[in-house]
Amino acid sequence: MTPEELAYLAAVLPPGLVLDGAGIPAFGDDVMPFGGFYGYIPSAAVPTTIPPGFVPLSNRRMGYQLDAAADPSPGRRLRVFALSLFVNAGTPMAQMKSDSGWTGVWAHIGTNEKTYSAFMRETLASDALAGLKRALSQLPVRAYGCATTAPEMITAIPENYVAAGGRDKELPVCLQDLANEINEDIREALDVLDNPSLYYSGVDEGIEPVSDDHVDLAIWAMQRELDREVRPKMTATGMNPRPAPPLADLPWRIKRALAERRRLRYMQYGIGREQWEKNSFSLWDVWEDPDFVPRRDKRLAVPADEAIG
Repeated sequence: MTPEELAYLAAVLPPGLVLDGAGIPAFGDDVMPFGGFYGYIPSAAVPTTIPPGFVPLSNRRMGYQLDAAADPSPGRRLRVFALSLFVNAGTPMAQMKSDSGWTGVWAHIGTNEKTYSAFMRETLASDALAGLKRALSQLPVRAYGCATTAPEMITAIPENYVAAGGRDKELPVCLQDLANEINEDIREALDVLDNPSLYYSGVDEGIEPVSDDHVDLAIWAMQRELDREVRPKMTATGMNPRPAPPLADLPWRIKRALAERRRLRYMQYGIGREQWEKNSFSLWDVWEDPDFVPRRDKRLAVPADEAIG
């Protein structure tokens, strides 16, 4: 490392963090990087359209993260990778960050001109990045919430359910695309309320069979999230919440197909029964899908020359 890089490390590293012989912070086996993982988003206003000269994430310099509004950058695993790192633009370091504080997992990028795709390939191949590679294989499925009181798993629909501590467990930020894909499945399923003959396919193979009881549980869980996310509507008398869409009103065939799709979405992100029970999944099990773009981002991101106003 250069003297400038070492000086930077001395200024920003947590006290007591040990550097190895190459000047890279050591990763101990006792460090469990659980919690939510955040990506760096520049402080400039987030655009709602694709700016002229849009650079996809695969070619984007590290430090400039996914657009929170809509970003049609392809690559299922690459997008999760980018959202798992905190990278200060213009510095040679990347760090993983949890909702409870710094994980102590650092990685030396080598050059602030490196792209996300290049650094992901390097993380897989380089012994110098073994700590980061290992940390990315121990990501949480459920984060936030109240760790001491909230149940780790809900296996049956509870009676008179109240979130422990007032907050349910949530997916970590690096799985935002997974949440958005499930939301798109819900959005498409709700069309049946206006079109009873709607064709809405389930999943016939590639997933563990979904029991009727689990269909009911999955619908309850998705309704719980929709209820939590209700948005206020401005009225003449003030703010009144808009009701969440009623998933209970969906026909059974749609409920089953939606629950099957939900299970498939988790599989696409490397999460099956074992990962769910252990509350741990690996980035490297996320389907690579280099051409994948989340449906929400496709729908909301429009070229600048087609934007209105």
